[in-house]
Amino acid sequence: MKDQKLEIIKNKNIKNDFYKIVFKTEDFENCTPGQFINILISEKQTPFLRRPFSIYESGDNKLSVIYRKVGPGTELLSKKKEGEKLNILGPLGRPFPDKSGDTILIAGGVGIPPIAYLGRELKKSGKKIISCIGFKNKDLILLEETFNLFSDQLIIATDDGSYGIKGTVINALNKLKEIPQTAYACGPTPMLRAVKEWAKKKNVAAYLSLEEYMGCGYGICLSCVVKHKNGKYVCTCKEGPVFEAQDVEI
Repeated sequence: MKDQKLEIIKNKNIKNDFYKIVFKTEDFENCTPGQFINILISEKQTPFLRRPFSIYESGDNKLSVIYRKVGPGTELLSKKKEGEKLNILGPLGRPFPDKSGDTILIAGGVGIPPIAYLGRELKKSGKKIISCIGFKNKDLILLEETFNLFSDQLIIATDDGSYGIKGTVINALNKLKEIPQTAYACGPTPMLRAVKEWAKKKNVAAYLSLEEYMGCGYGICLSCVVKHKNGKYVCTCKEGPVFEAQDVEI
């Protein structure tokens, strides 16, 4: 983990409210899928806390995240220009474990970019990958071409049926004839909760990247605690954000 200022190479709108920001770096080469960075968006009092962002790409002296402009913090981030520097803390968190065998990737919303990062890395080892990604409608579909590059089978679900399968990712998963024994998921908590139940019924080992608000990023502020199956509370930023599905109560 390092705390340093990184120069912005690019920060542009890629679709709707989604932006991709790329930083110049030589010190984040050991990033792995599932990890995140905490960005201090402003040196001023507001916004006071850092914002956590999952890593989308890392390598070749660059690091990038894809974020959605949803509030004052990300609004300010979207206005940052090439050449500006931001204070970055990272890489943080426990990544997705690399399990043997074929894999199913499940994602929705801002969980799409980190799962895409994982998919690209898993494909290097020759795994068969089924990807199932969900959106509210056709207009919100993100990174479809990227997922096609590494997926042996790509299933897209939309809530309104405007593209792909009508319904949620669970509706799509229930249509699979063969299910890999390892699943990785990232997205809104209701989706992750549903994936957890689906995995339990199907006897699938599932690993979830939780989306909890993280103030500090290293287990001090306790703003991101979740209940573990052992009855204790653990910090998503430190013990996670990736957990085995049946280990946490969400």
